Amino acid sequence: MRLDPVVARKKFAREIERVQHQRDVLRGWGCWITSALFPHVDVVFVPRKAMHLTLATRAAIAPTAIVAPDPAPALVQIELGMLAARSFGVRLDLTDFDQRPPGVSFRDPFTWAPLPFAQLPLGQHVDQHGKALRVVLDVHPLTHGPFLCMRGTREYHEHPQHTGDDWALYRSDFGLFTVLSTIWRTCLENAQPNLVFLPTGGLQVQWQAQSRT
Repeated sequence: MRLDPVVARKKFAREIERVQHQRDVLRGWGCWITSALFPHVDVVFVPRKAMHLTLATRAAIAPTAIVAPDPAPALVQIELGMLAARSFGVRLDLTDFDQRPPGVSFRDPFTWAPLPFAQLPLGQHVDQHGKALRVVLDVHPLTHGPFLCMRGTREYHEHPQHTGDDWALYRSDFGLFTVLSTIWRTCLENAQPNLVFLPTGGLQVQWQAQSRT
């Protein structure tokens, strides 16, 4: 531990108090804190964005048309209001906060076991130009599990590829609520589940970037 335990507990309590004041905002995001026992905070996110079903069809050509039919299939998208992405848990590790950024790990909300990459929403970060970048990745070189590769998380700043983007530059701007906001925006708000019928006959859930900003 890099931080005095007494100081660490005080900072932990301060972060919990801050997010408690944001209960209504968190609820609107579909986010509930289920446990806050130093140094961990367990949170469940419940997506409510309807899944889309994408079908490939061929455009109808009038019998009197003299042009050849277009062989390219047209895509038809249907909203499945009764289906949504599955809920997921997140454990935030505030060990040594704020000397170190919060750690983020994805969990099964029923067993609290680590979630495999295949069961995660593939979070999207949409920049100011509308360009989408996938930020939930499969294997972190240190934790060996799926991780959220976003500034303000331990997995980002302690990744060997991000040694030049030091946490000390941002620590005054990031807290527990900020990280929860990042998870919500990338994994719920910007990630649209899309069920696709493959040409081989199988099904696949694809995650499309979607931003209201």
